[in-house]
Amino acid sequence: MLITKAVKANENNGITKAQFDDLNKKYPVKIELQNNQVLFTKPSSKLFLECENEIKSIELLDGTQQYPFKKENKKIIITLPSENKKLKSKIIFSNSKSIQITIVTAIIDTNTDDGEIIFGGETFVIGKYPTIPKSGKTFYFKDKYAHPKYFFIWDESLENLPISKNLLYSDIVIKPDAEKPDLPRPPRATKIFTLSYETIINFDTIIDLTRLKTPFIKVTVLSFYRTPDYNRSIGASPFSRHIYGDGIDWFIDENPVNDEMDDLNKDGKVTKEDGKPFVQSIIKLVSERTIEPCGIGVYFTKKGASLHYDSRGHLARWGTSEDWWQDKDLPSWLLEIENKVKESDEKNKQKK
Repeated sequence: MLITKAVKANENNGITKAQFDDLNKKYPVKIELQNNQVLFTKPSSKLFLECENEIKSIELLDGTQQYPFKKENKKIIITLPSENKKLKSKIIFSNSKSIQITIVTAIIDTNTDDGEIIFGGETFVIGKYPTIPKSGKTFYFKDKYAHPKYFFIWDESLENLPISKNLLYSDIVIKPDAEKPDLPRPPRATKIFTLSYETIINFDTIIDLTRLKTPFIKVTVLSFYRTPDYNRSIGASPFSRHIYGDGIDWFIDENPVNDEMDDLNKDGKVTKEDGKPFVQSIIKLVSERTIEPCGIGVYFTKKGASLHYDSRGHLARWGTSEDWWQDKDLPSWLLEIENKVKESDEKNKQKK
């Protein structure tokens, strides 16, 4: 039976925000921490913590070795260690409240073209990333399709911990359901993964905005990271954003829990319309430039609707989302970008 997981609302006892660099993107991250949250960081970089309350002390947990940090009233600056280290700590505030966090530093893939990651004497085969074509949106936005450089080794001890307000560590690479082997969920055979905080933060924003008009609690993730090899095996697009760790597929399954999308619009039917509130939230956020242009997908099967979001940095729509956000309805600044891409593509074709 599929177990639908939910991340509870912020349980930290002293609001703490973390600032650091996204992994494979030039994107500054600022995220509000949940208690027991896992943070994924670049090795030998800086992590800044801003706390609501004055910091009394920092305790290192589970045998964590001492590491350089600087404490200043309500701020902590941490100099992170080299690759593949796990740091567990407890921050205690002057009002006796506290928050625990686990910081994991990445492995650096020194050869991003060979389809392998070698670390600690072990070779992890994930498959080669696709070559960028000489035309189309992928070529126009080719910097968005650079092969990931930073990866992490799967750690079972962290599975039930949050990585954000709405996502758990176990959502990154979904475990297959033995009772439903036909479901398109990647096996946890991969011990290696990567991800994008731009996607994680924007996903939380989309979910929270949608909750304001369509009440629900749980989010069931169908797919987050896929290795290039697994992505090819299921016949997905070779440039699927899942292989870059910045695509998420999900649906709502809580009333009843039956591995089907809930009747969110309460019309008594399982239809694609149940996914519309999420698309409307994305349209609003992109139009207002709260989030960058992105990939929006709506899938519909006998199990109902499911959604896709990715932070590719340019607009892509498929499924019913194309009907719900047509070109004529795009804001002028976004339509201008779309036209520039088409013009560039035409010039490239003429050169051939």
